[in-house]
Amino acid sequence: MVALLLHVAWKTAIVLGAAAALTQLMRRRSAAARHLIWSCALFAALIVAAIALSGLAWSLPVLAPLPRVPQVGRPAGESPVHGLRPISHARDPATQDAADHQARVGDDVPGPQPWIAWLVVFWMLGSALSLARLVAAIGHAHRLVRRGEPMTEPEWRDAVQEAMSSVGVGRTVFLRRGEDETVPLTWGFWKAVVLLPSQADSWSAERRRAVLLHELAHVKRRDCLVRVCARIAGALHWVNPLVHLAVRRLHAEQEAACDDVVLAAGVNGQAYARHLFEIVRTSQQPAFAWAAPAMGRQSRLEGRMLSILDRTRDRSQPSTKMRVVVIGAVGAGALALGSLRLAAVPDAQAAVRRGHDRSIPSWSHYVEQESRDRVAEALAAGMNDENEAVRAESEQGLAVVRSLPAGRVLVTSPCVGNCVVPNDVAYPWWYVFHVAETFLSAESDPRRQAIKNGGLARVSESGAALLADALTDDDRELRTRAAIILDSVRAPVAVPGWTTLLVDDNPSLRERAAISLGAIGDPRGIDALTSTLLNDGEPVVRRQAVHALRLIAAGGE
Repeated sequence: MVALLLHVAWKTAIVLGAAAALTQLMRRRSAAARHLIWSCALFAALIVAAIALSGLAWSLPVLAPLPRVPQVGRPAGESPVHGLRPISHARDPATQDAADHQARVGDDVPGPQPWIAWLVVFWMLGSALSLARLVAAIGHAHRLVRRGEPMTEPEWRDAVQEAMSSVGVGRTVFLRRGEDETVPLTWGFWKAVVLLPSQADSWSAERRRAVLLHELAHVKRRDCLVRVCARIAGALHWVNPLVHLAVRRLHAEQEAACDDVVLAAGVNGQAYARHLFEIVRTSQQPAFAWAAPAMGRQSRLEGRMLSILDRTRDRSQPSTKMRVVVIGAVGAGALALGSLRLAAVPDAQAAVRRGHDRSIPSWSHYVEQESRDRVAEALAAGMNDENEAVRAESEQGLAVVRSLPAGRVLVTSPCVGNCVVPNDVAYPWWYVFHVAETFLSAESDPRRQAIKNGGLARVSESGAALLADALTDDDRELRTRAAIILDSVRAPVAVPGWTTLLVDDNPSLRERAAISLGAIGDPRGIDALTSTLLNDGEPVVRRQAVHALRLIAAGGE
């Protein structure tokens, strides 16, 4: 959970930081344009949180540990290679015992930190209280508007129709009369209601028009819905100070943009500033004002009046085309950023710059003639399968295997972020990030800890080993999460776990196991894959087993 919150926090900080920088550059642009940026940024914060909870992800290659490709060779008379080995750095895999490796993995995992759980509780409690406050404010606004008296007098109907025509509002708007000290405000997500104080009946025609233009501008812009969504984002990300800045700036730009609409409709600036001052002075700010667009707040009055009186300010409104372009671009960016996961890949040139004598990392292993013979026998049996697609895949695979040269063949292929590398070979910043993710886990079970931090740890020996162990866990959800993280990673330590999953009751897990065994290319999976090919009830799983057998025999070709 902490890792999830950290992912959401830094991504939200990027979005809101970019919005702050952009609006700073747009100081001379209109308030409506800046409001568009802030509203899109807060909506993006909601999208980022939603995607993080959904688990949707894509990988971005970043600098990572650089393994060195050892010279592959065997003394004469040595037994054939059965099983693939990840490329390691200054290490002899033949001398590494599996039990020792697992013991070392246990030492690499820090113990649970109880205060982390309290940190999560603190975050969740703050969000719950903020959301509860928002719900209370919405309920208060709804009750106050519902208690308002409908204003059906002819002069008010005419004034509303004239203001709606000036602003360009096409929705039905209801006008209600509230208490004496009610500040003019707008409420309603779908049914718009403008609430005015009872003393509005004594207003001059000029003040009535100015107030109605301002409130109807809120209606046209759907500021009520935007403000509530912004408050939801503020509640979810309440620990991020940039969110509070964004919400405050959104409110300020919202009011300024509506002031610009009033002035653009021909209202005199000095007269409008005087009306605004008198309304704020004689009105009482409602308790729910931060949830509904109210016409004025004393804390922001001075800045608004200076802006109203400034004749050099840009008061234009973004066009519909511009709004669509900005919203589409921000939405696409939020989807991409929200599903982003960092995937470590090596960079040989960076190693050279740092003075390391390393070659381009790759995956090397032998493919034995005996392994190809076993695969050919299995594929020949697959040609008798009842499913046409499985038969065709088996026939194609058998042709590929029979076309390979005889004898033992050394296969080398470059790594693209799916190789296992030693824990101690890492760039400093990457290693700190990995340790931070591992440290920020409150789970006492190291397997669950590896799964929660597997987005980066899956390329390390310790992460791969712990995740491989989780593949055989009795907890179905744990097995599934481990399989998703280790999917197609070249981790020979996971071969026993994948072979066990080939008989899982979940067809998708069996299919994923076959795919991963093919990616690893370890001959230890041949017997289990052959059994799957001959006995599994799902054609798609049998077809993946055929494909995996072909990859093992052909060395990934």
